[in-house]
Amino acid sequence: MIRRIVGWILALATLAIIVFAVMNRGNYRSMLASGSTAEQMTAGEQPVGQPEP
Repeated sequence: MIRRIVGWILALATLAIIVFAVMNRGNYRSMLASGSTAEQMTAGEQPVGQPEP
């Protein structure tokens, strides 16, 4: 019985992660970019020292 409860909890947690990922799929922001670099990239400018493609 405990295994069944743990299984349901894990299944619901997995489903919740998938739903949250789908809801936020267009709102990606890198956590590695610094504040000034992120602001430049959102404004459409290339960071200093980066060649344009």
